[in-house]
Amino acid sequence: MKKISIILAICLFSLTTIIAQSSPISFCGKVQIIDQKLEKKLHLFPEYTKFIQASLFQENDSYTLEILHEFNNQIKVEQKKLTQADLDVICNKINNVIPKSKLKKNNNKFDKSGRKELLITSTVLGVGAYGWMVPASFDDMSLRSGLAAYMLIGAGSFFVPFALTSNKPVTRGMARGYGWGSFLGMTHGTMMRQLTRDLNSSFDINLIPTVLGGLVEGSAMYYLASKNDWDRGTVGMIGTGGLWGAGMGGSIGLISSPLSGNNTANLSKNITLGSSLLFSGLGMYGGYLWSQADGSVTNGDVIVINAAGFLGFRLGAALATTSDLFSGTEIRVKGGVGITALSAAAAIGYGLYHTSNYDYTTGEGVYISLGEVAGGLLGLGVTYLVTDELSDDSSAWSSTIGATAGFVLVDYFIRRNDVKVNSSIGNWSFDLNPMGFSPNFEYGKEVDLNQLQNASHAVKASLKF
Repeated sequence: MKKISIILAICLFSLTTIIAQSSPISFCGKVQIIDQKLEKKLHLFPEYTKFIQASLFQENDSYTLEILHEFNNQIKVEQKKLTQADLDVICNKINNVIPKSKLKKNNNKFDKSGRKELLITSTVLGVGAYGWMVPASFDDMSLRSGLAAYMLIGAGSFFVPFALTSNKPVTRGMARGYGWGSFLGMTHGTMMRQLTRDLNSSFDINLIPTVLGGLVEGSAMYYLASKNDWDRGTVGMIGTGGLWGAGMGGSIGLISSPLSGNNTANLSKNITLGSSLLFSGLGMYGGYLWSQADGSVTNGDVIVINAAGFLGFRLGAALATTSDLFSGTEIRVKGGVGITALSAAAAIGYGLYHTSNYDYTTGEGVYISLGEVAGGLLGLGVTYLVTDELSDDSSAWSSTIGATAGFVLVDYFIRRNDVKVNSSIGNWSFDLNPMGFSPNFEYGKEVDLNQLQNASHAVKASLKF
């Protein structure tokens, strides 16, 4: 009877894993469950004399450890909230006791936490981009054929990845890698198409390179994230480097291109686009190197770094606008582009430094970005109320000052309190726990539910403000 009780409890424990709102994940991408055999090597839970197993769950940026153990001939489940530091301790112990060859073999074998994001990303790309880009590239395609192609591509963008990942691990890093790779690939494909186009020739719509670039780079980033066990922070830094590298490279190319004259348009175009492609690739590699050197880049860090970059871009644009550079001669326009690029680069550098000593959660990063946007709107609104006419200078500086204030203030309050913010809207949580129905089972009639920590419920919901 005792064995049956243990088996039944494990089954219920697994059922909780399937239907719970939080996603079950492997411990640091290495082992899915800490069982009795592994616990004898790790000694993580010495307080449980009859330990059975432990599983890890993730909901947004918070971690929960669920421990199944036996006490006084009763099967109990306990939940413990983990910080990133707590999880790092567990990871270090696992790394010390399990051979790396075995870790690599079983890496992320059961982790499907990123499958939902992957399917959403793929479907949005298929319906919103690939579905119309392919038929639009063929002039002789009829409207009927074009609509059919759009529908088939849109449907395939969901069903194909859905079928391919049905029995495969899909981590959040892999899903994010596909998203970033698709975005950068579409950008790079478009640039390469424009490199081969003569500005003096008639314009034609050919978006096939854009589609192929998105598919190739998206798949490549997905594969690399799977092979190297990249998390969202690493993938985000690679994508961020590629994005801002393309902008910086394009600015350098534009500044260094010859002035307008006879037969210089194609040369200037090629220098600008070629420089943008080159620096985008270098930026992706630089982002990867930074993520490895920093060692703890989170998804929230990536959001904050990009928010800082856009803030620097706004500051540079405000300086150029005040100096009337964008409306002057070609040389003055290049000067304005240079000031804007330097300001954005400096802000990215500040963002990298600012996040190196604090791990932002996704919620904190979103709040800081929203603070920047709201601050910019507030600055514009106040200026519009107190001035008779909203000039270019006043709008540029009021929005920049407001955005900076919003960024700094929200960041200050978050770091001062050092409270990790859940990224769920309204901090809403819902939990359905089958162990709460344990009195209905034979083994559960003797379970003292008052001793269960966070598991003495069948349904639990909360909304925190």
